[in-house]
Amino acid sequence: MAAVLKKSFPDAEVHYLVNEKVYELISEYSDPNIYKVYPIQKVTVNTVRTICRNNNYDLAVVVYPTFEIALGVFLGNVKYRLGTAYRWYSFLFNIRHYEHRKYSVKHEAMYNLSLLESIGCRIENLPDVHFNIRKESFINLISRYRHKIKEGEKYIIIHVPTKGSAEVWSYENFIKLIEMIISDESLDFKIVLSGSSDDIPKLSIIMKSLGCSKKVVSITDMTLKEFALLISGAEVLISNSTGPIHIAAATGTYVIGLYPHIKTQSPVRWEPLTDKKKIFISDHKYDNSDIMNSITPENVFDFIKFYFNNQKIQKL
Repeated sequence: MAAVLKKSFPDAEVHYLVNEKVYELISEYSDPNIYKVYPIQKVTVNTVRTICRNNNYDLAVVVYPTFEIALGVFLGNVKYRLGTAYRWYSFLFNIRHYEHRKYSVKHEAMYNLSLLESIGCRIENLPDVHFNIRKESFINLISRYRHKIKEGEKYIIIHVPTKGSAEVWSYENFIKLIEMIISDESLDFKIVLSGSSDDIPKLSIIMKSLGCSKKVVSITDMTLKEFALLISGAEVLISNSTGPIHIAAATGTYVIGLYPHIKTQSPVRWEPLTDKKKIFISDHKYDNSDIMNSITPENVFDFIKFYFNNQKIQKL
């Protein structure tokens, strides 16, 4: 969105108001079209209003339309306020966008970009999404974790935890896949289980099931910025449909994504924006069974073998 806005309004400053949890990631790695990033710990009307008044904004594009944000930009004296036309508080926007997202007929990024068509921006295609990762920063991170990953050691990240926004693969499936990888001598990779400090109990269950394998480690004490660095050095990231998949895409790391056969959670709307990916989609439509079980560990393992065999052939 920032790239499109700067192309249409080259003299404008583009500021982002973001959740504090992603502030460091965006401010460190985002492209130069974003002039300034404001972290918000808790979204309140007063917080949004104060930032808007202090910056005297001409335009607010409300991508995530909550009542607090809508009222905040209204009371913040923002002249033009662009947002959805389909909320009860949409009267607080004076430029309204008439499009429902519930049908999930295109990617979330395209839904966001479509907002900008309401102010005359031309959307030809999706701009490239990438983080500017410095090699020296990655080397410094790995040296900090040298007790878990040696310098130059190749590793695969498997990210199991999610925030519950989509159906997920079972722990049993992840455990079986990891066992298959570490048992195959041709796949000489360290397995890194990633997560936050809140995920330690979940990852401990997996680590305990795998015994004391030296080929599997867990890393849970990184900031989001450091996590992006770790992902940038991985051979592959394997995950359910969750945030790290999109971080991997932005760092250029190959992604294996596990998605349910549910329209609002489908890769049509939520796949990573990269050509370096393999997306598995469950066969079952939504019912009371575990719909993700139609993606088997064998399916994923066979693709991993295929992928790395192709990598070897390309290097010859």
